[in-house]
Parts: sequence; structure tokens; C-alpha cells
Amino acid sequence: MVGSCIAGSAWVTFTLGTKALEGVTQPSTNPVQKMLDQPGMLAGESKPMVKFSPMAIGKVEKDVRVYIQNQQKGQRSPKPSPP
Repeated sequence: MVGSCIAGSAWVTFTLGTKALEGVTQPSTNPVQKMLDQPGMLAGESKPMVKFSPMAIGKVEKDVRVYIQNQQKGQRSPKPSPP
């Protein structure tokens, strides 16, 4: 008798929980997706590939060298120029 009460209670709880969660979906948790999404695209449309453009190593080395020298002199360094 006790077993049937527990089983019945479990079944009712499961049924009520299932009905309560109908239509509930898990939110997307991929932070990279924000960078890949194009504004104005509709849901379900395919997303274009993001073009990879490597940075010029020489330019990075130059910017870092200037930044370090300015830090050692106690000066504020200018913002690095965009690629």
C-alpha cells in the first residue's frame, strides 16, 4: 500500500512537471555565436563564414617594442594602429 502511494505520487509529479515544462527551451550558451551572428538575420538562415585574416608579425613586434620602451620611460604609449 505504501509502495503504491509512492509510485502514484511519483507518477503524478512527473506528469505535472512534464506539462509545466512544455514549450520551455534551453537558452543558447555559446558566447562565440554572438560574434558570428550578423545583425538582421532571421532565425534558421545559414550564417556566412567569418573570414580569418592573420596579423602581421612585424607590426605586432614593433607595437610591443614601442609599448615596452614607453612603459620603461614612464610615458603613456599611443594606441596601436589598427591592422
